[in-house]
Amino acid sequence: MYIIIQAEMYIFKLAFIQISYNYNDIGKNKTEALKNNLLENFDISIEIFNLNIDENTNLIPLINGVDCVVNCTDQPNVFTTGMWIAKACMPLQIPHIIGGGYSTHLGMIGPTIIPFKSPCWGCYEVQTSEPLYKDYTIIRKRKTSYSGSINVIASQVASLQAFEVIKVLTNISSPSMLGRKGEYDPFKLNFNFEFFRRHPLCPLCGEEKNRENKEKLTGVAK
Repeated sequence: MYIIIQAEMYIFKLAFIQISYNYNDIGKNKTEALKNNLLENFDISIEIFNLNIDENTNLIPLINGVDCVVNCTDQPNVFTTGMWIAKACMPLQIPHIIGGGYSTHLGMIGPTIIPFKSPCWGCYEVQTSEPLYKDYTIIRKRKTSYSGSINVIASQVASLQAFEVIKVLTNISSPSMLGRKGEYDPFKLNFNFEFFRRHPLCPLCGEEKNRENKEKLTGVAK
């Protein structure tokens, strides 16, 4: 089962980045068109939700029971939605992956998060506020841009993230983006990475939350 969550939007014109659509989809609902196009090529089950999400949206009923969540939202920005997704995935112990693009030509790779086993989005938020990470630029919030992204970025980042999902689901190898976040520049063919560790004061997986999680798993409460 594949679940697609996206704000209700309609296709008015096609950009080169929108490789999942064709001219027959103009005027159609984006999620419906995407679902139909995927079903034409794959024998899969898809459930869609036309939903605008924000910090108050309860995502838990929508994602409960799924094996992996991929966050590629772009509004208001992937940094903000990363925390929204994490707050829903962490208590359900659902692996989640973040990826996207910004500044027209830069791709965002990872992180891949395995709840209570790898650094999570809360760890990044805590650590980047500390002096030790003052020079880290990839993780810090970049200026929001409403310009489009180059097609190459979307397809290449999507391919990298898709293979990361395969690693998570099949265990054919350890996910490559555990504890690190990357930025891809197709103009220079450069990958830059920054590394992070789990943080004891993380509000999502720190010492207190980790203790609560272990008690939940073992059924032992102090």
